Amino acid sequence: MPNLTSEVWSESAVEELRRYEQHCPDNELFFIGYLIPLVERVELEWQGETQDETVWCQRYQDYVNQCLEEDSVSEVDSLAIISLAQKLMS
Repeated sequence: MPNLTSEVWSESAVEELRRYEQHCPDNELFFIGYLIPLVERVELEWQGETQDETVWCQRYQDYVNQCLEEDSVSEVDSLAIISLAQKLMS
């Protein structure tokens, strides 16, 4: 994909998360609810910056990892959130 702004990547990621939310198992709703606001925070952090998909995804993954640690999310939930984020961003 071409280089796009952080806003475009974020819109795309939120759309994907919302689509997944419509049919995901109930036990994954918390994970989706955790990931969506983080997309929006990454967008604000690099607002207007043009970047390729790899850069945006890496920044998002790094931010997810940072927030999981700061929020003291359990190891089981952290692994599930990271796995879901990787699956949806690939």
